Amino acid sequence: MLVEAGQQALERGTERAFSSELEKRQYLQRQQTLAHYITGLGYFGLGEKEKARRELTLALQISPDYLGAKTALTRLE
Repeated sequence: MLVEAGQQALERGTERAFSSELEKRQYLQRQQTLAHYITGLGYFGLGEKEKARRELTLALQISPDYLGAKTALTRLE
């Protein structure tokens, strides 16, 4: 369920109006980070550690300070 939710979030675009290009980029960055994080948690729960590691690493590549992804990665080791 989490894997599907995360993957759907990555596929979805945004129809929201933004006041600036910066606001739009920041919003999309947060959305992508969260989507990879959720997908990673889903894979972690399914016991698919390599897929979980890949998704959590992608979340950290987008947002290096994302504590949830950092914490989940340490639990994989």
